[in-house]
Amino acid sequence: MPRHRQLLLLGLSLALAGCDNVGRAFDRNLDPNGPGNETGESAIQVVPVGGDVRDGRPLVRAVYPEGSGWPTIVPVVVEFSESVNEASLLPTSPNGIDGRIGVRVQGAPQLLPAQYDLLAGGKLLVIRPINGLPNQGVPIYEVVLFEDGRDVDGVRFDVDGAEEVLADFQVNQGEAIVDGAVLAVFPRDNADDHPRENDVFVVFDKPANAATLTPANLSVAEAGGALVDVSLETPLSTLGVLDPRVVRVTPDAPLASAQRYELTVAEGITFGTDGNLEFNGAVPFSVFDTVAPARPTLVELDAPQPGFPNKVNGANLETVTVAVTPPADAQPGDTVVARLYGGDGETTATFDTAFVERTGTVDDPAVPVLLDFSGTLGTAAAPKLDEGELIFVAQMRRGSGRSGFVHSSSSEPPTLDVTPPQLLSAGPPGDGANFLADGEGVAFYGVASEELAAAELSVVLPSTTKKQSMFASSGGGRFFMQPIDLERPGEADGYRRTYGITLTDASGNVSSAIAGEIVQRGALSGALAGQVKVRVFDDTTLLPVADATVLVDPATPSAPAAGQEVATTDADGVAIVTSALAAHTITVLKDGYDLVTVVDTQAADLSLPLTPSADPTATLAGALAFEPVVGLTAVVGSTGFADRSPMGVQTESATSSTIPPTPIVPNRAQLLTAFGGGFEPTTTPAYTISGCQICGPSFITPTVPPPPVGPGQTSQVALALIPVPPVVAPNPPTDPSLLAPQPVDFGLATGLDTANLADGSPRARVTATLLGFSTQALVGIGVVNSGGGAAYNVDATYSQSMLIGLAGYFPTTWLVSEAEDVDQRVARTRGLLVPAAQVVLAGAPAPMPIPSITAGTFSNPPAVTFEDVVDAATVIGGLGFSDLTITDASGRSWRVLLPDRDGATGPETVQLPDVSAAPTAGLAAGDWTAVAESRVFLSTNGATVDALVLTDRFRQEVVYSRSAPATLTVN
Repeated sequence: MPRHRQLLLLGLSLALAGCDNVGRAFDRNLDPNGPGNETGESAIQVVPVGGDVRDGRPLVRAVYPEGSGWPTIVPVVVEFSESVNEASLLPTSPNGIDGRIGVRVQGAPQLLPAQYDLLAGGKLLVIRPINGLPNQGVPIYEVVLFEDGRDVDGVRFDVDGAEEVLADFQVNQGEAIVDGAVLAVFPRDNADDHPRENDVFVVFDKPANAATLTPANLSVAEAGGALVDVSLETPLSTLGVLDPRVVRVTPDAPLASAQRYELTVAEGITFGTDGNLEFNGAVPFSVFDTVAPARPTLVELDAPQPGFPNKVNGANLETVTVAVTPPADAQPGDTVVARLYGGDGETTATFDTAFVERTGTVDDPAVPVLLDFSGTLGTAAAPKLDEGELIFVAQMRRGSGRSGFVHSSSSEPPTLDVTPPQLLSAGPPGDGANFLADGEGVAFYGVASEELAAAELSVVLPSTTKKQSMFASSGGGRFFMQPIDLERPGEADGYRRTYGITLTDASGNVSSAIAGEIVQRGALSGALAGQVKVRVFDDTTLLPVADATVLVDPATPSAPAAGQEVATTDADGVAIVTSALAAHTITVLKDGYDLVTVVDTQAADLSLPLTPSADPTATLAGALAFEPVVGLTAVVGSTGFADRSPMGVQTESATSSTIPPTPIVPNRAQLLTAFGGGFEPTTTPAYTISGCQICGPSFITPTVPPPPVGPGQTSQVALALIPVPPVVAPNPPTDPSLLAPQPVDFGLATGLDTANLADGSPRARVTATLLGFSTQALVGIGVVNSGGGAAYNVDATYSQSMLIGLAGYFPTTWLVSEAEDVDQRVARTRGLLVPAAQVVLAGAPAPMPIPSITAGTFSNPPAVTFEDVVDAATVIGGLGFSDLTITDASGRSWRVLLPDRDGATGPETVQLPDVSAAPTAGLAAGDWTAVAESRVFLSTNGATVDALVLTDRFRQEVVYSRSAPATLTVN
């Protein structure tokens, strides 16, 4: 995998260079007079922007100050003949005493603490002693260079012995001298090799008054000609305070070719209270000549793989060509030099760097020069550079004149990566290469060995082969696919779909085809023909549960059991029971799990979940990012909420940005959204800020959902909420509300205590049914106002930006209205909303009556009587289920699923199966708490109550009601 590193400060022990397109390889020891460096510091450094490299050893061209008469606060300046290697010279300790160049008292063994700064493309070193240079005892200070200092190509300075004194000086300036002087200029006086784009530096011997450092007092002009427009700044600082001893003069445009320039300073530059600039009246103060060639304007990989600019991968490694765009005033015959820097692939040290160099010639200045690096980078099996960052650099040369180097674009940084990505895991939820799903559609979540640029998923279905592309990928290799409808797998295919997936990494490497299966859980299918097959899985992991007991009773069980068959699941979680009955009641139980029963099913193949009694959920927690406003809280929605509620969870006013810890279903990718405002609102717009995690911070950047977490774990998420754009006429609202409120009469929810509603009023939300998620996503906030009695008018504001960002998941949008009374009874209904039209379609179902459970004392197993209020016919294409959740005093539950075949029939009694034949006990005798839930939902793909995916009860829900808890005392 790519081994990333910061190249500018890393070491190198092998360098490749060349001329006339002929490679030149150096051995590990670049300097035959000294040993190789194995300390972990850089031996070769990438040449800086504006820098230069020269043949032979680097030289010290000038050192300042020298002699006597300098102030105690004078900095030290060293000019080099070419760009030097920062890591080989500068100290690494906080006090700056371990460098290979520095200032010391003559005869002292140690350098003085100082700050070090390399300027001018690595050719100008400024040393600023931290405590100044005291003059007690009139010491002589010396600037010393030790051995092992190098230029950027790793060639050592010619130091005779262990050190060489470069200059000495004294800081014995009289205290009465208040004037300042120019210590050094760069380029130095009469220099003839200044790159046209590079800065000019002026260094004073003491701090100048910053206000006097102006273009009027410090200027650059063509010799005898016009002033150059420049910007002045003081680039160095100490503890955040700018240092006015060093001034950078930056021309606003590149200087002219081969032109003499004059640097002028003026007495208007002052020092302290009374000091002026002492420059002996020299006008100009210094002169310098620019080189003829300008820098190249661009260096980049030629003919990259489409969509992968500057990416060197397995497909183009052996044929790399670099394109260098000459400057506009280049001339035919100019030389172009280009280098590729990267980690040295032939050493094990992580700090080693290598480079390859090629040269070319300008034929037509309007055409990029192509430099052929074919064969220089090795092969995909044995690359000569490490995988990771590359840096392309280029320079123009004309005769002896050399421009500064230019670097490759930082917006499209080059990389080398020849390793195809791998699929590390399908899911969670997953099992090896198999992806496990509990929805009718699947949005494949996986983890690759690296960040992906693309992926294509191909799923073989009975009717066709469907393909889908990637939605998003993260830097950690997590990726999320657009969804595919699985066409409700069933008995005939073992709830399995074969898939193939190919992954493309950020450098364009494509994996070989990866094969696996998408395994469907939680579905009923098949016509009875002599046997019943039950597939049992853990609801938290979707993995098979072995050694579970499966009880198969007649459709109407009896107690004690009559005609009951008993089986045990195998290692694959499968139990098969021979039966000639037309309908059955199936019960599954195992120690450590809750019980589940499906009553009166005509399915021949059932995939049923067992929920662990301990740690059945994970937890959602985290923070929202928004500007705090008094009275503003947030409503957070997740498709992973364990209670399947579409209403969201609200933050507390005192901790409005903290998501309250909320149970979620483990091991599922969740879609997290949030809306901020004053809740519950009474007018539209219903919120002022909003956010969608997988849509990105501005709703336009697809983002991978938070990593799914396992049972008992916490998903710590962060979600930024941004202001809703204002409505500007005549443009339509970005986040619209309904054109007219929707009437909802909760008086039709017979049994709901409408006079004593929790929070005094119903609530409303806008949700979206999405393919690939098992519950609906929160996409808007409703506004509920009284219409008299138990009738209400419901308006809502919803996020068009979210719906656009989620378009690939085929959203169906709903206006949801819910009322809950103080005894926990709930009535909920959904109307189909057309977002573009801002209307709810006619025919939205009325709230459903509230089911009830008859409390009392029963023998074990009890016959439970509840009110059957489900009438699937109230929804066109609807299916109905009633769910009973019965919990004993220890918290273990029994979930009973009852398909609706006969409409709302009023009181219905269900005999719970006799589980005494199982080696695992059922619920503990004593007080049981029972809750009934009634639900009508839309059928998809021809589903019936005997052939469906169970989570579609939540994803496709239209009307819902819930009873108050009832107590069953069981002896």
